[in-house]
Amino acid sequence: FTTPWLALAWQATPHTMLYASAGQGVESVSVPTLPAFRNANRGFSLKAEQIESGLKFARNGSQAALTLFAIRRPQSLDVGACDGTPGSCERIIDGVAQHRGLEAQASQRWGAWQVSGSAVLLQARRRGSTEPALNGRSPPNVPSRSLRASLAWSPHDEAELALHARHEGPRYATSDESARIPAWNQLDATARW
Repeated sequence: FTTPWLALAWQATPHTMLYASAGQGVESVSVPTLPAFRNANRGFSLKAEQIESGLKFARNGSQAALTLFAIRRPQSLDVGACDGTPGSCERIIDGVAQHRGLEAQASQRWGAWQVSGSAVLLQARRRGSTEPALNGRSPPNVPSRSLRASLAWSPHDEAELALHARHEGPRYATSDESARIPAWNQLDATARW
């Protein structure tokens, strides 16, 4: 699919750029091939919209960026008894998930060493659902925060040793927020040569 987008940028100084963009994307949702679904094997093309604006800086091995963004993604919902009886369920397009957030990134290089990090704060809420209880709730699998950091040593272009740390905040596993996935942390070490 070809979808429209528009971006504007202004180079405020030789090291600083301000930008804004707006665009659309297409996502596909399919209906399971189960007898319970009246519309089994059907697919939907959903149009998502995103706008963002931000500031980028780069100078002498330092880079930083700050971005504000908003995304609207159509959501699907299974309606009917959905009890396994043939034809008891139908998947429909039902409202949107509105995501609003702030992302900050920074990195610094000193010779063979590089340190970098990023943080995302996100508010995501359902809107316009035919199920009033879903409106205002978080869509499934969307954390409210995530943090990343890394430290790398590259003595030359062909080799690198690195440590990576990641934190993902808690999220809900279901649309009705009845099941919650706790926050988690990950630490990795990598080697490349």
